[in-house]
Amino acid sequence: MSTSGPGTFDPRGVIRLDLRLGQLRLDSSHARVMVPAQALMALCSVAGEEQVVGLGHAIGESMGARIKERFASSAERAGSTDAVREAPFAVVVEHLAGELALGGLGALVAERWGKVVTLVVDHCPVAHEPIGDVLLCGVLSAALRTSCGRGASVVPLTREGSRTRFVVLGDEAVDGVLAALDAGVGWGDLLVRMKEASA
Repeated sequence: MSTSGPGTFDPRGVIRLDLRLGQLRLDSSHARVMVPAQALMALCSVAGEEQVVGLGHAIGESMGARIKERFASSAERAGSTDAVREAPFAVVVEHLAGELALGGLGALVAERWGKVVTLVVDHCPVAHEPIGDVLLCGVLSAALRTSCGRGASVVPLTREGSRTRFVVLGDEAVDGVLAALDAGVGWGDLLVRMKEASA
């Protein structure tokens, strides 16, 4: 582990339930509300894609801010200002996965295809509908942008049941990837092409 990382994700004590006030909080952040996944999907289905992306961004920004705060606490001790970007890839992924799990949005793992990164989200209760992928794109891209301080877009490559594979891209690459997928290029072939292009 590098000195700029906080170590493994530790969920102990993160969720705080105050029964007297009827409030749920994560760490010291604002109050949270538990909502059934079906109700969330019903709302997203009528809200429209732009609003769903906005909702995803709001959720992802709070996740990214908590990740950045944990890494910054460790970085202050190590004298680093870009703690998340300097931390080991596996540690950053573990914290992102922990945040997604705390939000009830599934289990996340990352895959590296050379310099290309994919995020695989499994057991997501909102991934049975295409609008669920839109929500997850908003969540993941905002969490990455907020925690790393760099632009990142997330595009869904394939969905099988409750498992969705996303690719992490710079904003300039999104249109090309979407065009290739629309043209029928398989996600595996697309990742091979991207890996070769980035080598």
